[in-house]
Amino acid sequence: MTSWLKDAFFQVATHPKQISTGPMHVPVRYFDASSLIAFFMVDYTKASALVNVPGIEVVQMTENKALFALAFYEYRSLTDGAPYNEVGACIVVQPTGMQPAKHPLMELSLPPDRRQTGMHILHLPVTTQDACAAGCELWGYPKFVTAINFNLNDKEFTGQVMHPDNPQAPLLSLTGKLGMGLPAPWADLVLYSSLNDQLIRATANTRTLDGATFATAGSLKLSLDLVSGHPMAETLNRLDLDGTSPISATYTNSLQLRLNEGVVVETEADSTEIAI
Repeated sequence: MTSWLKDAFFQVATHPKQISTGPMHVPVRYFDASSLIAFFMVDYTKASALVNVPGIEVVQMTENKALFALAFYEYRSLTDGAPYNEVGACIVVQPTGMQPAKHPLMELSLPPDRRQTGMHILHLPVTTQDACAAGCELWGYPKFVTAINFNLNDKEFTGQVMHPDNPQAPLLSLTGKLGMGLPAPWADLVLYSSLNDQLIRATANTRTLDGATFATAGSLKLSLDLVSGHPMAETLNRLDLDGTSPISATYTNSLQLRLNEGVVVETEADSTEIAI
């Protein structure tokens, strides 16, 4: 950790925040991580019904289609807290009333300060209580604690979110062998959430040490638990994702990132004229 703090990417001002499990510093800096993000096209109307945060709306990618991302992370080293795993179920959104981007997918690759398009997280399981408390209390993310399996070996991937009341039963599984791939950059993140009835916009700056790969889905397939009634599995089932394959995936074993503190976004409901 000490050597990475001497790297320019991590030399940023930080300040302490108090959460229920103790103090932590933001931005949170992640020195060593792996990730695989699978992308699915889903029904726009069904996706819109799942996003109930004032001030944001689902981006329509094509006629009646929205973009859903299932993002798996294995964080092996970070500044605050123990290593943990995480899975984000996300919909691509934008501020309400904004002129739609001509090329939404291309806009997602722009630096955070040059775009409004981002992700809204529907569910965000993690494997430690510290990570859960931080996400819920500082950013308003819909986290819960459970076991998560992450195994990325060459092109073979197994990712599972286990049921919090039954660690042997997966809520969801994404497994298979990735298809043909090309070297690709890793995009920074813009994340929209709700905290204390306010719209929060947070960003994450990212880089990869050994590069990332953009790949076809290959034999990757998503399966859901349709019996237990857990909210995460039910949400993905409402998007008709059980038994489907992603349109593509990006992955890396050398991810580093800085998760920045969120800022309150002024919405139309609370906007006022400012005298100059």
